[in-house]
Amino acid sequence: MQHYIEELKRSEVYANHIIESTPQGIIVADTNGQIVRVNKIVLLMFGYDEDEILGQSVELLMPEKFIPDHRINYVNYLNRKDSKPRIMGENHNLTARCKDGSEIAVEIGISPMRLDDKRYVVATIADITERSAIEQELQIAATAFDSHEAMLVTDSQGDILRVNDAFTKVTGYSREEVIGKNPNILQSGRHSADFYHDMWERINQDGCWQGEIWDRRIEYLERAMVESKRSNMFGALMFIDLDNFKIINDTLGHEQGDVLLKEVANRLTTALREVDIVARLGGDEFVVILHELESDGNRAMQYARHIGENLIRILAKPHILEGRSYVCTGSLGITMYYGNEVSIDEIFRSSDVAMYEAKKRGRNSLRFFDPEMQASLEKRSQMESDLRIALKKKQFVLYFQKQVDNEGRIIGMEALVRWAHPERGMISPSEFIPVCEDSGLIVPVGHWILTESCRTLSQWQQHDSMKHLKLAVNISIKEFMQDDFVSQVNLLVDEYGVHSDRLELEITESMAHDDLDALIEKMHQLKKTGISIAMDDFGTGYSSLSYLKKLPVDIIKIDRSFVDDLGVNANNESIVKTIAKVGESFGMDVLAEGVETEEQFRLLIEYGYKQFQGYYFGKPMTADKFEEEFQSIPRREK
Repeated sequence: MQHYIEELKRSEVYANHIIESTPQGIIVADTNGQIVRVNKIVLLMFGYDEDEILGQSVELLMPEKFIPDHRINYVNYLNRKDSKPRIMGENHNLTARCKDGSEIAVEIGISPMRLDDKRYVVATIADITERSAIEQELQIAATAFDSHEAMLVTDSQGDILRVNDAFTKVTGYSREEVIGKNPNILQSGRHSADFYHDMWERINQDGCWQGEIWDRRIEYLERAMVESKRSNMFGALMFIDLDNFKIINDTLGHEQGDVLLKEVANRLTTALREVDIVARLGGDEFVVILHELESDGNRAMQYARHIGENLIRILAKPHILEGRSYVCTGSLGITMYYGNEVSIDEIFRSSDVAMYEAKKRGRNSLRFFDPEMQASLEKRSQMESDLRIALKKKQFVLYFQKQVDNEGRIIGMEALVRWAHPERGMISPSEFIPVCEDSGLIVPVGHWILTESCRTLSQWQQHDSMKHLKLAVNISIKEFMQDDFVSQVNLLVDEYGVHSDRLELEITESMAHDDLDALIEKMHQLKKTGISIAMDDFGTGYSSLSYLKKLPVDIIKIDRSFVDDLGVNANNESIVKTIAKVGESFGMDVLAEGVETEEQFRLLIEYGYKQFQGYYFGKPMTADKFEEEFQSIPRREK
């Protein structure tokens, strides 16, 4: 017996030594969330004495904003039979509260522990405040380097080590052409030796220099504008961007990409007049300056259009690379100029805007600059800026729309995002989601939507009358194809204790045409956890039955455009009936969106539909409003 007691004491000393010597804070909490053990690191980290913290709730160390979620998540974590160790705060989104009220960035690992038939949670805490600040500074530096200002970095000998994308666009040099070279390759002959002497003196003294160096392309355009005024004739500036060049470059390699670029330059030069100028902007972009077209503005524009259309035809001809045929079309933007009425910067900017408009209109085409384009671009740019602010200030709001069965009973909801703009009021997703898609903001916005959806679903699961409800969440292709998307979903499901079979992710049918194999693999990974997959807007894209058979889809959502004309358009009725039969034959549920009238509801039931969504059953509403309304429904009607 004495031997057993001594062995127990040695084990306790050993455990205490491990707890106190670890470089991270350690907290042990019971099932009520009360702290029963801490190490000295925790006391130093948060500024408490041991008697001030033992017996207190772990919420003592949490900012107020985290407490409501913690209470739900803590209970869910303890109640799960398969609770596993988890890491929180990896994205630097977690803070803890010190005794003096200050907050520190933390990374927390939690794991369950059983001791003498009692359950505990062991948390390890690392203060990552300094690391977060450093990484934030690095991110800011990277963002600045990738700005619209041309930048280069040199070594102590003055040789170029790195340039940003703006540098390649502004100078026309590719990275390969300048890395390892001296910046004197940029000399245009327009600056004196004193200019460069002062520049290098500033670099050696301060470590950097900012200013303007004359660009040869600008010199060409300036000369053309002077000649235009003297000859009383219009000229034009063209921006050309190669469509899908990146795919060919990534597939065949940079060497073959360079072969294609040289061939494009040769084709452009051969097709133009001797007086015209072709220059590569950098990457897969080219600029063309057309001299002295016509004295009449309309005829000059027609002449420029004729030249542009000819260039598009020439660019669309196949290229032979490594013995195989590849097509690389071009999108072209044109701005007319007459003398120097408009600044050089504005002409370049206008041509760039027109070129992107040509891309937006389907590529392999040309567009002339229109002032309305610029206004639209500026509006879109402002919206993108506002969206970044909206993310930081949490201006997005989730609304929910009912999904019902053929007896009108609520079987689920769809989460729909709205933007509560401080000046413009509530903004529809149809207005801001396309901007999110183009800018890449759809990934963080989508993650916010998914997080809030899981939070809401977790709350519904606390009510016996609501735990059967499914929640559908729209997922964009950019978000879905993120490498860590599946793990992010699983983390959220675990964090909020969501029953995975109550979560439904909606993808659009056009997503099936990006990377089908990768898409299917991710869908299978999600379905293994119990999550269901819905195909939204079915019938509006390019789906074929062969695609549908390959995709592990649980439910098809027929687009509202087919429902609108039911009882009026015989073709639509035929499509609606066919889709119902397709779903049935593939073992998939089919839901009809956009149901707004009793007649549409009746016809859809007649055609075999069993799930429905639309204004006929209710408009989208906030979670609080829905919960209030749902709880008031008699139990037999739920």
